Amino acid sequence: MRRSSSSLLSSTRTSMLPPLPNPYATPVDYADLAQVVPALAPFLRPARDGRQTIDFRDDAAVRALNAALLKRDFDLALDLPEDRLCPAVPRRLEYVLFVLHLALATLNDMKPSSSARALVGLDVGTGASAIYPLLAMRTIEPAAAPRSPDTLGPATSLSMHATDIDSHSLDSARNNIRANDMLDGVSLYQVEPDGPLFPPSVVDSAGVIDFTMCNPPFYSSQSEIDSSLAAKEIEPFAKCTGAENEMITPGGEVAFVSRMVEESLTLGRSKIRWFTSLLGKHSSLSPLVDLLKAKQIFNYHVHALPPHGHTVRWVLAWSLRDRRFPFELLSQTAASTAPPSSPPSSSSSTPRFVIARLASPAISSITYFTPGLGPDPAERLQRVGDALEGVLRELDGGAVVAPAGEAVDGRDGGRAPKRRRIEGREEERSRGNGEAAAASALEWRWEPPASAPSSPRVGDGEEGRSGHAELVVRAWRNVWSRKARRAAATAAAVAAAPSSPQRPLLELRLLVDLEPAPSAQVRLTAHWVRGLDVDRAAFTGLVGFVTRKVGERLKGEEEADGGTGQGGEVGRTDEEGVR
Repeated sequence: MRRSSSSLLSSTRTSMLPPLPNPYATPVDYADLAQVVPALAPFLRPARDGRQTIDFRDDAAVRALNAALLKRDFDLALDLPEDRLCPAVPRRLEYVLFVLHLALATLNDMKPSSSARALVGLDVGTGASAIYPLLAMRTIEPAAAPRSPDTLGPATSLSMHATDIDSHSLDSARNNIRANDMLDGVSLYQVEPDGPLFPPSVVDSAGVIDFTMCNPPFYSSQSEIDSSLAAKEIEPFAKCTGAENEMITPGGEVAFVSRMVEESLTLGRSKIRWFTSLLGKHSSLSPLVDLLKAKQIFNYHVHALPPHGHTVRWVLAWSLRDRRFPFELLSQTAASTAPPSSPPSSSSSTPRFVIARLASPAISSITYFTPGLGPDPAERLQRVGDALEGVLRELDGGAVVAPAGEAVDGRDGGRAPKRRRIEGREEERSRGNGEAAAASALEWRWEPPASAPSSPRVGDGEEGRSGHAELVVRAWRNVWSRKARRAAATAAAVAAAPSSPQRPLLELRLLVDLEPAPSAQVRLTAHWVRGLDVDRAAFTGLVGFVTRKVGERLKGEEEADGGTGQGGEVGRTDEEGVR
């Protein structure tokens, strides 16, 4: 007799991070802005469509516009020297939001209480505005207006550190930080032009850094700037006078970010979780991705920011730690197949350039389709859930498990996600007990969806149910490869089972979705959540083993019931991790 489908068809609130607020998701209405900040009004002029705009060739107008945006949307006051860059607020905010979401999404999500700690960020080359620290602080700790808790990430506070080589810019940055009452949250450092981009003294004072940011000098010479201006590659919002050190560096942005990659080889394993940099030229992407691959860094992602006019900017993010780039952020970067000549839609975040070829193979998902499983959607989902748990229990040595619906205390006094617990070991496991981990190689739990269900609503007679479920699987050691299973078959090997390390070998999130009618299949999509680059084969091996065994179980059930068991597979790997 099958269990009730309620253990899988959960209506519990989604576990995905809510979006951070972006007031520029829609175009700015300059007339409305001038009503709130009258200092902008003298610079308004009618556009061809009859709406109000400004002259983006007028340095004073651009400065007034950005000052008005900062005042209205963030309650920030900015005073900039006329010989320094005036930051384009919407573009800077989009970078800030991406990096904050990346850092928040890759905190220790298996231990919810740990996500309440403060984030630590480092801005390399903060400039006279210190715009990234100011925007990041306001986003995490908004002061301008009350906002719903649902619009903020789980971090309770943010500490920012910022460097620059120019004393004049740092003086201005310090004044801006003081004027906005952020001296306690932002630390400034003057660094040497020829020194490390991540100086040991700065990194040590910051402790463990969750993310770095940088808007590097794009160009290698003044002649390159002149060529870009002639080709209209520089966005109008950025048409403010900048110092040479803000615009030009030997070798341009490729050389600058390449230095970051080299320094990350040491700092990335213990001091800094995520390295990121803004990139202004599409031609910079390929050489930098090639460098990451040459250094055996595959936990990276190229993110395209929403275009402004005909200008696209990119963010390159990479990490040497075991938290993989979060799959929920991948959907925000659509790899456009449109030719470069196709103008982007004003309402689309799709870049004009093809970036799919730059994607890392180490952050791609694996998809499997079950055999056809009959007409009842709820039963299909339940059968797949039963098969998954059966395979995992068998793989884990047939350990005794607690009932599926057993209540577990949640953070807010409610019921936590239903989970499978190894009897008498869960508390020890949560403390990272090595002996307990040695006794059980796997642990898993069902969770609410991490995104809105992509399949139709299930007609099982219960409102709010969805044809979607998620299984989080954590493996402390490899028990699925042929070698591991042969070793486990001998009593001597079992007696000498190795103790587990403090960190798991890997963690994956398995999305279980009903295929749209008339299909009777269920789609399994495996995302790699945790594990070092060298453990990629372990991830593909585990997914290949589990999906193959699940398919065998389901086909056996269908044959026993007189069904056909017809089905297909996509993106499968075998148990040794070979496509």
